[in-house]
Amino acid sequence: TRNSGDWGIHTGISAGYATNGAQVNFNHQFTNYDYMNNEMLYTVSGSAEISLQRVFVEVPLMAALRTNGFFLQLGLKAQFSAWSRASQSLKNPSIDAFYVPFDVHVTDELIIGIVAPADMQKTFNNSAPFVNLLVATCIGYEFEVGNNGKLGIAAYLDYNAWNNYADTRNKP
Repeated sequence: TRNSGDWGIHTGISAGYATNGAQVNFNHQFTNYDYMNNEMLYTVSGSAEISLQRVFVEVPLMAALRTNGFFLQLGLKAQFSAWSRASQSLKNPSIDAFYVPFDVHVTDELIIGIVAPADMQKTFNNSAPFVNLLVATCIGYEFEVGNNGKLGIAAYLDYNAWNNYADTRNKP
């Protein structure tokens, strides 16, 4: 006989570790004013290597279907960061200030701001959002192995629909 499908709820608690990184080039431009209110067009450029590590706990609440070895889960997951750390390493940073009234460029000088040696490599604790709300799905197939076992293959997709991250930077 063919199984018409078993429906249920998939829930529980799981923990995981994730790490990711990127190498990016940056070129950020903004306007600043000196103490005499002269306009300066700043360009900050260089490259950065960035990595994020975190330990998290997930609580899923998903509808689940299982039929003839095929399974599908669809729903939500709440994800909580138990620990996180970000690292940033700057390469060849440059700060250029163009003084508009005088048509002069000043580059990488203390008077306009420089990147301090201590700022070339930084580590930030608790750098990931504490709460993420994910829209999640899992699809796969299980094969019978022996009399009481199963072996499966599955694909997962988690989409971060909301998190409590707050950017606390107030200026460049």
